[in-house]
Amino acid sequence: IEISRRIKNANVDQINHIESEKIITNLTQNISLQPYDYIIVKSIIGYIEQRSVIINGDVKISGKFILQKSEERILDIINRAQGFRASADSSFVTIRRKNKNNASLKDREILFQRVLNIDTDSIEANKKLQYEIYKNYEAISVNLTKLLKDSSSSENLILEDGDILTVEKNNNLVKVSGEVYYPTTLPFVNGRSAKYFIKLAGSFMPTARKSGTIVIYPNGKAKAVKRFLFFKFYPKVTSKSEVFIPQKNKESKIRTTPAELAVFVSALGVIANVLINLIK
Repeated sequence: IEISRRIKNANVDQINHIESEKIITNLTQNISLQPYDYIIVKSIIGYIEQRSVIINGDVKISGKFILQKSEERILDIINRAQGFRASADSSFVTIRRKNKNNASLKDREILFQRVLNIDTDSIEANKKLQYEIYKNYEAISVNLTKLLKDSSSSENLILEDGDILTVEKNNNLVKVSGEVYYPTTLPFVNGRSAKYFIKLAGSFMPTARKSGTIVIYPNGKAKAVKRFLFFKFYPKVTSKSEVFIPQKNKESKIRTTPAELAVFVSALGVIANVLINLIK
C-alpha cells in the first residue's frame, strides 16, 4: 500500500523540489493518517482483466471471444470462428471500436455538414447519415482479400477490448435515396460512378442539389462530388454503398427587380454625397 503525503513547507526556491512524501506500508503496520493523504492500493504485478471481442455475421461460429494474447489480431479471431460461411462477403470486415473522441453530438453534426456540405434537413432525411453522426464508435474497414493473402499485412490489426467484427452477406446491391424520382435499390455494376445509378433511379428532381451528392460506403466513409471549373466528377460506387442526393437549401434567393436595383443605386449615390460633404 502506498501513502502519498503532502509536503507542508516545500522548498519552492529549488528546481525540481520534492512535492510529496511516499510511504510504503502494508496492513500489518499501524500508520496514523493525516489530512489530505492519498492511499493507493495497487494491483498484483502481471494481473490483467480479461478482454473480449465479438464477431458476428456470416462466420461459422459467431459470438463473444476472450482475447488470449496481448496482441491478438483479426485473422486469429476469424480462425477461431472457423472461417466464413459460403454466403459471406469475404472481401472485407467492418470493426466497430469504442469512440475515444470526446466531441459532442452537435460538434459531430456540424463537422458532417461542413465536410459534406449538406444542411440539417438533408441529414434528417437520411437514416444512414444520422446513424454515422450519432454512433458512439469508430467504423474501421479492413481489406480481407489483402489480409488473407498475407497475414503480415498492415490490414491484420491488433484487436482492442470491446471490438465488434462484422462479416456481411455477399450482395451486389446499391441503394439510391434522396432527391431522385424513384428512390430504389439497384444491382451493382463494377466501375460505375454515382451518376450512372442516379440515372437508373429516374435522375435528379428539381429540388435536388446535384453538387451535394455523396456516396456512403459500407465502412461508413463518404465521398462527395468534386468540382473543377464547370465540370463535376462523381465518386465511384462499390457494392453495398448508398448514393444520397440532398435537397436544395430551403432559403430561397431573393431576386432584385430592375426597379429595386435602381432605388438601390440611387441610395448609394445619396450616401456617397453625404460622405463627400462630411470630408470637406
